[in-house]
Amino acid sequence: MDGAAILALVVLGWALFAVIGGLISAHKNRGALEGAGLSVLFGPLGWLTAALLPSKHLPERSRPQSRSLSMDEKLRVRERRVKSPGERLDDDEALQYLND
Repeated sequence: MDGAAILALVVLGWALFAVIGGLISAHKNRGALEGAGLSVLFGPLGWLTAALLPSKHLPERSRPQSRSLSMDEKLRVRERRVKSPGERLDDDEALQYLND
């Protein structure tokens, strides 16, 4: 193998490390660039670092306030609301309809 082929393999491996690190970090609600940077600098140890960092949680006020509907509530919604055939209500729509 000549120098160009080795360099291409190194760059491809580096990019693969960055993508995997970004995915790990994004899965933990951290910035994908954070995980990619750690992986580029430290390789598989960057993956481990990104995986062991604590997850960032969404602020409480930005989380939707929803609950699951009981079977009785779902039946009442189906009886009261007319939808086109094959169309279904999700739980949030059903709760909003019940509360109206």
